Amino acid sequence: MSAFPVCVCSDLYETKVNLEIPFNARPTMPELTQKIKDFFDYEANTMKPPTAVSRTFQISRMQVYNDELGKWDDLHRTEQLAPNSQVYCFQPHIVDTQADLPRVRQPKHPGGAGGQQSYAPAASPAYQQYPPSTSYQPLPSQQPQQHASALRGLKERPHVDLEEKVRIVFGELDTNAKQFLDYGDLERGFKSRALNFAVNTIGELFHKADENRDGRIMFDEWISWCNIYPNTLDAMYYRGKDTGEEAEIRKKIKQIQDMKEADHLAHDLMNDLLQRSATPGQLGNGVMSLNRYLGPAAQALHADPSRDVRPDIQRAIEDLSTEAANRERQLPELDNQLRAAQERRQTLENQEMNLLEQEIRLERQRDAMRAQQAKYSEAEQLFNSKANETGSPRRAIRTQH
Repeated sequence: MSAFPVCVCSDLYETKVNLEIPFNARPTMPELTQKIKDFFDYEANTMKPPTAVSRTFQISRMQVYNDELGKWDDLHRTEQLAPNSQVYCFQPHIVDTQADLPRVRQPKHPGGAGGQQSYAPAASPAYQQYPPSTSYQPLPSQQPQQHASALRGLKERPHVDLEEKVRIVFGELDTNAKQFLDYGDLERGFKSRALNFAVNTIGELFHKADENRDGRIMFDEWISWCNIYPNTLDAMYYRGKDTGEEAEIRKKIKQIQDMKEADHLAHDLMNDLLQRSATPGQLGNGVMSLNRYLGPAAQALHADPSRDVRPDIQRAIEDLSTEAANRERQLPELDNQLRAAQERRQTLENQEMNLLEQEIRLERQRDAMRAQQAKYSEAEQLFNSKANETGSPRRAIRTQH
């Protein structure tokens, strides 16, 4: 049995593999990295599907599970490791399968002890299976004034009730319908919305939400977190969705594109009708059947059944071509308007990011004030307790007088 085993998990051919990698003592970072590559290369060769392309195991980033804080930290130095620490390796250009970590097993590499009974360390919450939460509590209908959104610059955003935003964002982050969020869910949610918080800030936000320190954010904890960071919730809900201005422009573009397709069809039908009609009477019957496309020609034919409608059809084709050209000229301008709207949104989102940082700093200051207040209260209680036991010097002086 090794003196310093490290549990390492990564994806191999869309399957998560969690191996116990042995070390005689705490390894250095180069030793840790090289041994992980050797063991996972060997493991990959033993489980490679026949049709899969062979690839060398590479590491782009590693994280270690922090048992004390119940979250994943980026692994930069081996002092962060303890025996049986859980490490996760991210590979370049490999999309990780979204699934719980499997039980740790011995590696098949000759340097391991393959074939032994697999196990799961009981100390780390990363492996504990919790039943889904059913404690969905409604959000209060009235929020304190200090929690009102301050994003005055994003007025294009449609109004959505706070309770709905809380529910929808939680569901979007909980991609596997676990009914709770882990650190990875929150981290991916920020990154997918271009909320580029620093790693320590993400850890701070997760720690703030995980009130009972079990490594999971249940829905009732999520509600409390959203009350603390309402602007961050707004950003997570609205980012990736069109503003009202963008939606209106896209609607106009779609209407024009739909009309272009209809105009092309009508143009082809009328040309075909002209070419295939042998007599004016045959053409007249065709026009009657296309009344919805050639209303003026059909009305003229009703008034004079013997009318030759070829000039009417020709004029309809010319009118249709003119209208299509007008619409075609509108599209570049609408595209320019859409790009300008997107640039305005990007500017506002940059301003929004600054506001979110301020919101987080404000909560840090509140936490510091609460901690300082607790210290003052403790000191006051200690002083009063000692004064009651020994008597106050001031009271003693007054008694002598």
